[in-house]
Amino acid sequence: MKGTAVSMKKLTSICLSVVMLISTLSANIFAAENKTFTDVKGTEYYATEASALTELDILEGYEDGSFGANKNITRAEMAAIVCRMINKEDLANKSKGTTPFDDVIDSHWASGYINVAADEKIINGDGNGKFRPEDSVSYEEAIKMVVCSLNMANEVVVDKDDWSKGYIEIANKKGITDNLKGKKGESATRGDIAVMSYNGLTCNIVKPEISLESGTYTGSKTVKLTSSTEGSEIYYTVDGTQPTIKSTKYTKAITISKNCTLKAITVVNNVLVSDEAVAEYTIKRSSGGGGGGGGGSSRPTTYSLSFGTIENGTVNVTVAGKYSANVVIDLVATPADGYLFEKWEATAGTFEDATSASTKFTMPAGNTEIVALFTQEEKVSDEVETLFGTDPDKNDTDEDGLSDYVEIYITHTNPLIVDTDENGINDANEDLDGDLLSNIEEVELGTLLNKKDSDSDDLTDYDEIENYKTLPLNEDTDGDGLTDGDEVKLELNP
Repeated sequence: MKGTAVSMKKLTSICLSVVMLISTLSANIFAAENKTFTDVKGTEYYATEASALTELDILEGYEDGSFGANKNITRAEMAAIVCRMINKEDLANKSKGTTPFDDVIDSHWASGYINVAADEKIINGDGNGKFRPEDSVSYEEAIKMVVCSLNMANEVVVDKDDWSKGYIEIANKKGITDNLKGKKGESATRGDIAVMSYNGLTCNIVKPEISLESGTYTGSKTVKLTSSTEGSEIYYTVDGTQPTIKSTKYTKAITISKNCTLKAITVVNNVLVSDEAVAEYTIKRSSGGGGGGGGGSSRPTTYSLSFGTIENGTVNVTVAGKYSANVVIDLVATPADGYLFEKWEATAGTFEDATSASTKFTMPAGNTEIVALFTQEEKVSDEVETLFGTDPDKNDTDEDGLSDYVEIYITHTNPLIVDTDENGINDANEDLDGDLLSNIEEVELGTLLNKKDSDSDDLTDYDEIENYKTLPLNEDTDGDGLTDGDEVKLELNP
């Protein structure tokens, strides 16, 4: 239905018309929702569309402040509407005068619109040289005008017994008839005209593509949004609410670190919006969930089990007998200074007590990965916990991905609120130091949240990760005596 892809040539033509039409207007579809009519409560099927088209000067309300959704529109008025939809208002004003139809006088207020609509092959009269400007436009006539105004007439399959059948079929396919209440053979109402016109203007705006499909994932994931609609912008939410122009504008990849529903829309010139793109994510915990410490050089994280010493803690493993199904392994995890053991995880098998640093693990048949989770020790004093109202039993009270310590001492965000500044962006997805890495990405990387260049090698953390593939916590990644920044300056491979 809406959002159906079309040829780039046709899409560009339609979008350019829309852009030209609204380039001088400050109104947008979301502002239009605030437009009030004395007879519109805001819950009607046509409410948003009527307000939008009125704000865009495509459709007008009445002088008494009413919209008159159940009233009919004349064929002359419909000609004016479709001309405005394709940005031909000025041309219509210059085209007043004699028309191809003998029942439209030269001085008729809509003569210019009728001339333009005829030239654009949107209308062709009744076949007897008449246009019948004062007759009410029928449901099928209005649909035909909208279809033709959007250059879709060449897709119509003509039925010699029913001229309107092909136009209605195309309108159904493109979503132009979505939510209409009228039917063929009836006069079109203003409510239906508003909806079909709005549907026509938005039917070729392609909803965003989400790079990561819905599913269950382990650890934080990066999601990218794209839209093939020329000149568009994308807005999104991650809390399951409907995105609007006031939602977060997409400018860079999104880090998904907890269960959420991502919704996104494509917006053309802040006015016309696509259908929603939706993805639902379940994120299994793979890290201690927060940390970053006093500067982020060490962090709570998950490490694959190995024999001997691992970063930020040691795991001692004793294998009882030959590696085979149902063998019992003794596990002992010893955190490094400043870290706490949290729990064990495994892709298969069973623990005697997964929350105990010393436990027994029953090995299943085949290979499995065993993981020890260490969490950076909370350094928030009892007095500070009381002052901020945080939960002393939780490392991350608001569960936004940033530990209470980081929020209080590093990002200076509210550890009780997921979105401190209420701008629609999770505190974890903000970018404190402006290095193009979100706070949660820096937590995952172990880089400094409050410094663009964690290792002071003259390369931002983002550039090291994305552009040079160097280590943002090691100023000399390849150990050759030159800092990564100096190698880049010298056009060497760091």
